[in-house]
Amino acid sequence: MKEYTVKDLLQTALWAGALGSLSGFVVGLLVAPFEGEKMRRSISYRLEQWGGDVLRFSGRLQTPGAATDGPGTSEALVADAEERAERIRADIDAILGRMRERETSSS
Repeated sequence: MKEYTVKDLLQTALWAGALGSLSGFVVGLLVAPFEGEKMRRSISYRLEQWGGDVLRFSGRLQTPGAATDGPGTSEALVADAEERAERIRADIDAILGRMRERETSSS
């Protein structure tokens, strides 16, 4: 039987949380109370807040001086986070566009 380390369990929990958050996010978009630009601003603000929370949380998990598998500098972490946020924003815009198309085609 394979033995799981705390790192394995933590990594699994973080992935499960991320996937759960993403699926909740998509469902939230489908039943969103706001429209267009206001919704994008709200989503962008929340993503930035969550990103900051995740960075602070991950900083507490790592021991000082320990080697990491990810980017080695804070600038690289910020660049990676910004790239991911931009991809998420593009996905949000695509979802909102499809919702608008459905709305106009059903009218």
